[in-house]
Amino acid sequence: MKTRKELFEKLRKIKETDRVLLLTHDDMDGAGAEIVLKALLPEGQVSVRHFDNGSMSQQIYKILDKYDMVIACDISTREHDSEFINSLANIEKFIMLDHHLTSLYINQYEWGVSCSEKPHDSFLNWFYQNAAKNSVKHSSGTSLLLDYMEYCNFKLDVYSRNVLHQIACFISAYDTWDWKTCLSGKQIFNDYNLLFSAYGNDEFVKSMLSKIADYRSNEWNDFDKRLLAIEKKKRAEHVRRIATNIRFGFWDIPYNTSEIKEYSIAYIEESKYIFDIFDYMRETYPEIDLFIINYGTGISIRSDKENINVGKIVKTFGGGGHKGSGGFKLSKEKIQDCIEESTGTKFFFQN
Repeated sequence: MKTRKELFEKLRKIKETDRVLLLTHDDMDGAGAEIVLKALLPEGQVSVRHFDNGSMSQQIYKILDKYDMVIACDISTREHDSEFINSLANIEKFIMLDHHLTSLYINQYEWGVSCSEKPHDSFLNWFYQNAAKNSVKHSSGTSLLLDYMEYCNFKLDVYSRNVLHQIACFISAYDTWDWKTCLSGKQIFNDYNLLFSAYGNDEFVKSMLSKIADYRSNEWNDFDKRLLAIEKKKRAEHVRRIATNIRFGFWDIPYNTSEIKEYSIAYIEESKYIFDIFDYMRETYPEIDLFIINYGTGISIRSDKENINVGKIVKTFGGGGHKGSGGFKLSKEKIQDCIEESTGTKFFFQN
């Protein structure tokens, strides 16, 4: 486990006067990175663009000249694009912070830090005091960025800082699944994600920034509570409706020329409320190895099995992920062909 200094000392330090562009995902962890920068930098100095790994690689060379600093957070370049990006003029204005195991190759560059475990001196330490012993505590994009900003000596007053730390922890633990594996699975972690979905990215960011300014932490106002109640009911009804569409089967995945592993799968084609569907499948079918959702423009995969590394599986398809979760982008119609071409096998369904 490295310290902040060991992780970040090779990176350029951000300055308070920098005009910053944040490149990130469009999930709650991406919103968390936006919250961190907008809370710590003067108003109007942060712009945000949402990308996936592939499209970010294609666009980065066009935007370096337009900002004092470009920060990619929770996304990474495609491995074969990294040398090209490293050769760009003004690359010293660029840093990349990622927590997915599939992006460890960026650590060889002066602009890249990939770290899945939280730093030894992370702000997260206080929140993990009572975490399950011997459990791995993870970084998210949000937490890595906040650790980097504090390494660069950006801090709020003590009250606002405490609220920012709490919000970043709730977002981080939900994104990495630490809320389930070592933080007792308290509902408030899931509530953050529900509010993110109900508000949408921009309004969620505004709401969290107002909580930081008002020292309100994780207190929900009446409007938040109404939104949560509506969102929970809507999601539960949707999962009940589509549960019969889940298909079961097997997937043979070759890891090398001599090793093929067969995994049991639960598979569904569905684009709404993916996390809720995963929760339902995991709770209802704990014996299954891989839970797979085809959401129309890509595949998302989860597993609770200790002997399965989802990040390693999705890397075959140019995707990214962690040991227990990952995914890759591809149109719904091409996914089966891609699986056959990349692994030499198809899904075999029983129903």
